[in-house]
Amino acid sequence: MWINKAVYLDLQKSLADVTAQRNAQLATIGAIEASMNWLTVHVSQLEHERSILLKNYLGVTVPALTIKQTTEASGQNNISDSPDHFSDVGDEEAQRMGIDWNPLTGEIVYNQQSN
Repeated sequence: MWINKAVYLDLQKSLADVTAQRNAQLATIGAIEASMNWLTVHVSQLEHERSILLKNYLGVTVPALTIKQTTEASGQNNISDSPDHFSDVGDEEAQRMGIDWNPLTGEIVYNQQSN
């Protein structure tokens, strides 16, 4: 298979541009991570110092909050991963509450019930 030289050179230039952008972003990510680590350490240190000062001057014991870095990188925050996001009451309770759904549109329908 043959490729036009101009197309090949254009693809090479595009690859070089994307590689340069990626390298610049990796450097930026490194700087942001260093800043976050610095902030984490210093905020934790300030919270500990505040706790000690409150205990020394007011005699009040306050727990010192500590910020910890997580080691897992998820890449995306998925709202469906949150355990408290949605609670299904079940079909019977929904029927008792007058809640139904339209299977054609997927919309929730609130029925008026007269008691």
